[in-house]
Amino acid sequence: LAQVQEYADVGISVRGSYYPGNKEPKDGERKLFLFLEARSELALRRAREEILRIMKDTVRQMAQTGARSAGMAGRYKVF
Repeated sequence: LAQVQEYADVGISVRGSYYPGNKEPKDGERKLFLFLEARSELALRRAREEILRIMKDTVRQMAQTGARSAGMAGRYKVF
């Protein structure tokens, strides 16, 4: 987050609470989210785009790592 804050000149706070996928927050509570503050709309847009880019890259890397791991756990062993 510090990298995004510096890049886009925004303040980022983590707010809310974590709830597993099958649970809903009680009244007055919110699910986990990022709160962004900036002096301009452009800075907010840059921060949002950078956060989304990082998330997509991370998911892509995890998928590739998972695919490689699954391939390594195949039926045959090579010595």
